[in-house]
Amino acid sequence: SDTITTSYDVYRTSDPNAAWNASTYIGSSVGSNYSGVVNDSGLNPSTTYYYYIFSVAGYSGPNNSAPVKISVATLPSAQIPQGSISLSADSASVSAGSSVTITATINNLPACSNPYTVWGDGTIFGTPNGCSTTGTLISSRQISQGHTYPTAGTFYVTLSVGNVVSNQIVVNVTAAAVATPDPVITNFLIAGQTTATVNSGASVGLTFSSTNAASYKILFQCPANVAIPDAGGNNMCRSGESDAIQFPLTGSLQTAIFNMTASNQQVNVTLYALRSNGSSSNSVTRAITVHPQPGF
Repeated sequence: SDTITTSYDVYRTSDPNAAWNASTYIGSSVGSNYSGVVNDSGLNPSTTYYYYIFSVAGYSGPNNSAPVKISVATLPSAQIPQGSISLSADSASVSAGSSVTITATINNLPACSNPYTVWGDGTIFGTPNGCSTTGTLISSRQISQGHTYPTAGTFYVTLSVGNVVSNQIVVNVTAAAVATPDPVITNFLIAGQTTATVNSGASVGLTFSSTNAASYKILFQCPANVAIPDAGGNNMCRSGESDAIQFPLTGSLQTAIFNMTASNQQVNVTLYALRSNGSSSNSVTRAITVHPQPGF
């Protein structure tokens, strides 16, 4: 090279005795820092080629220098590296708004100065930015990247670099699950009131309702001498939520409170609204004061 070179002309022949002007013109490269690149293709395997390279001075016409002759031997066809790209996904099915990671395993492709882009949204990947067609081949390279699909659908993902195309993988994206709102107690009354006073042996009605409840638990916390029998005569008084009595989604409960001897005994009644998995999200507590029956 020299300071007046502006480009290079390249000729090719497979005849070792052929002159440059009997060779095939391959192309010209504009000089950059007194160097240039000309790509050649369509070569046959197991063949030696001879290249004539001229430096060209822009002001004095082409082929200004004496040619430089170099030889290049191609490999047998069985030894020519075959480029390949293999794609895989960490999940074949995700919900909209979730991320899926796509991994590209790249073999025998030109080196790239920038990372490969390996995610897509139902589109074919373009050639990665910065790929060098004259760079050394990558024997093996693996790159992963996550991508979030915002909407549901079936997406066909491939990656192409030059004329090498990967396998196609399918990512199924389902609609995002809609969260069920937590239950909220909207009404809980004892005999139509927020508090109540009853005589021992009398029955009292509990009325309750909620939004989004799957079922209920009712906890009766009683003094030692108060009993609340169920239909089978079993005492429904309990110590805490874990052993509270579960009721189906009926909206109301009728029961009886008995206290034959004591007066001014308070029973706390707590209503829990339950999710479908049985956990509670909301509770309300009411008080019942129990008097002995008149005459006791």
